[in-house]
Amino acid sequence: MVKATQIEVVLAKDDQDQVYIGPDGKPERVDDRPPIMNLVNSDLTKLPLPWKIMSWVVKLLSSPGTQRGKARLVTIRYSHYCDRARWALNYSPLEFTEDAHPPGIHVAALDSVTKGKWSRTPVLVLPDGEVVTDSTVIVQRLAALYPDSVGELYPQSCRDEVLELEAEMEIGLGANIRQVAYTHVLDIKYLSTGAPYLCKGTSVIEAFVYNRMKRMIAKGMIAVMRCRYSRIPKSEAELDDLFEKLAEKLQGGRKYLCGDGTKFTAADLTFASLAYPLVLPKEMMDAKLLPPLEQLPKQYATMVEKFRKTPAGQHALRMYKDHRFVNGQTQLIKPNIYRDQGLAKGLFMIAMVISLVVVQFYSLLVAFVTPDNNGPQFGQDNLHEQMPSIQDILKQN
Repeated sequence: MVKATQIEVVLAKDDQDQVYIGPDGKPERVDDRPPIMNLVNSDLTKLPLPWKIMSWVVKLLSSPGTQRGKARLVTIRYSHYCDRARWALNYSPLEFTEDAHPPGIHVAALDSVTKGKWSRTPVLVLPDGEVVTDSTVIVQRLAALYPDSVGELYPQSCRDEVLELEAEMEIGLGANIRQVAYTHVLDIKYLSTGAPYLCKGTSVIEAFVYNRMKRMIAKGMIAVMRCRYSRIPKSEAELDDLFEKLAEKLQGGRKYLCGDGTKFTAADLTFASLAYPLVLPKEMMDAKLLPPLEQLPKQYATMVEKFRKTPAGQHALRMYKDHRFVNGQTQLIKPNIYRDQGLAKGLFMIAMVISLVVVQFYSLLVAFVTPDNNGPQFGQDNLHEQMPSIQDILKQN
């Protein structure tokens, strides 16, 4: 007989030997893995049954709100990676509609768009049907398509420097900030406060489903995103190092990060957008993508105040102020008024199915109680004709 192997569970503790309680309300285990997602694809066949049912309902009753001739940007609306792609799109002449989803529920849309091969937003569907995944690839694809606008974000004089800095910030900045923010916002003690912001700007049915499944979705995301309070000190230290490195690039009166410091590049766009949850620019807060600073958990709000004051944090705030609104843009995110067409169509289809069932049932009922002329007569009008009169009965006797 083979004995079961016992796996030792080591709990994460702070310097005072206090066990960290995770955002899911359970004691955290020691986990030194990097703060990246561990869900590679969005294949619904591999998801738990409740998620499959949720996805099917959302697909039936929701619409992407696409318009002919326009690109489609699939997003989680408040995501800093999504604003990076959105910002680059605003620099291009390409018109697009935004197909925004609450976290977790976005998997249903990505399953359809990427055939189950991708689970992360943003995803850009170009008018010719080309699907572009990952914010880095989206920005660089737009630069190739529109060299006179987005392409200028990659000057030949410092292109390699821009690309190198982008790659460093993808994980060192974006993933660390995402883990810190989600750890606080998805905490079960805070979820009711943050949830309305997480589903803002999505379809009616998605917001309805999310608000009723938010605890289950939050627990799933905490596992997928590896959210844990014990990792925050390390993430904060890594962010400190990166902010200091970028501050050095801004010394000597340089306005921007790369080249001679005189031109806005994709590195500045990437840094500002990925840093936004840590500095909360006014432009993003006006769009109500996240709760205001005074409503955030205390530890998170303290980090925001700290990083806002740094030279790099001030640079991110200035990039939003000076460069976020481009090409005459006056609104950060355009509302998609077509998102709820699917709900109307879905409810109409359900009403039609119910109507057909009722009509069919009524037809069968009528056929049963009103048979043809050759059978027994059960109709109301024939009841008296079939019943013999008293006179007939007396004559027979």
